[in-house]
Amino acid sequence: MIRFALLGTGRIGKLHAEIINSHPDSQIKYVYDIDTKSSKPIAKKYKCKVAKTAKEAITSSDIDAILIASATPTHTQYITMGAEAGKSIFCEKP
Repeated sequence: MIRFALLGTGRIGKLHAEIINSHPDSQIKYVYDIDTKSSKPIAKKYKCKVAKTAKEAITSSDIDAILIASATPTHTQYITMGAEAGKSIFCEKP
């Protein structure tokens, strides 16, 4: 089982949430978005937690990987945090 933190719950984040959920060996454990109006429905749908910060989601011992689907200016920071936390990283776009 690969446990994910999904960072970014906008249009593309919602698509990736569905893809993660559709795989029998993956699970979303945390979602984070600066817009909690966007993250709360995703958390409810996939029965996961809403992280208060990206760092909380990324550094959680409950996750193995992060999927970054947030705004482009956040990518470098989230990739660096994920690498420092020893997580597998998928970044949606450059």
